Amino acid sequence: MNKRIDSNYISKVVDIAQKRYDACLNRKLNQAEKDQWNYPHLFVLGCVMDSQIDYERAWHIPFIVADELKSKDFKEFAKKDEEWYLNLFNSKKLHRFNDTMAKAFYSAVKRIEKVYSGDASNIWNDNPTSGELICRFLEFDRVGIKIATMAANILTRDYGVKLKDMYAIDISPDIHVKRLMYRLGFLEEKENITFSKIGVSNVTYAARSINPKFPGLMDLIFWEVGEQKICENNKCHKEKCPFGSICVRQGIKWNVKHYQAFLITCNQLVVVWLITFYFVRCWWRRKNDERNH
Repeated sequence: MNKRIDSNYISKVVDIAQKRYDACLNRKLNQAEKDQWNYPHLFVLGCVMDSQIDYERAWHIPFIVADELKSKDFKEFAKKDEEWYLNLFNSKKLHRFNDTMAKAFYSAVKRIEKVYSGDASNIWNDNPTSGELICRFLEFDRVGIKIATMAANILTRDYGVKLKDMYAIDISPDIHVKRLMYRLGFLEEKENITFSKIGVSNVTYAARSINPKFPGLMDLIFWEVGEQKICENNKCHKEKCPFGSICVRQGIKWNVKHYQAFLITCNQLVVVWLITFYFVRCWWRRKNDERNH
């Protein structure tokens, strides 16, 4: 972490994140979110599809399948075989990797049918620990730790699902979150930083050190600040940023790069001043010589 970070600064960041999180607890769900709650397999299948394509496109795939089936009911999803899903994905170009993701979609349907008795809400409705819930999502094909923790976070935040604890819900280390973690001073300062190359473990454990009881608390607001282009690679829109008034980055004016640039500028100014002084002095001497003669 940056040397400027202290407990008071961390508390301010956590308080801002908590307010954004609390605002989600009381918001009204849109129609798609209501459908995902009433037909929970749509939510789970959206999670499975959220891989290497835009998240909005990924989460819309189960709805496209439902339109083809003319029903959102899970029984209709379970009636179709793998070949039917392969044909649908390829004919409609639903995903970037149609064969792979069609198989993952079908596999998820079969898992919901066999393991959770055809009701995807059984994944979370028994008041599990956060670790148990994340493990259940990880058992679906193509679901990694990033999607599993994101799913747990959305369920608790947007749908009010109750868990025994929140310890295992980590922050999802995508590019926006990595950038905010770095800019806010929670990751080591480097001369030439490439956000995509920041290690997942660095981000995960930094978030755990900030808010160990619920590391994923900051996930939404960090992602929003990046996704809404409030914080960009080469720009900082301080006036729009919820952390703008406290961000430690605003106080870092003299890192190595800035200091070197300052020295170069000073050297250039000195050279210009010396050259100017030389020519003025020569001009003044010439004038004096003309007067004397």
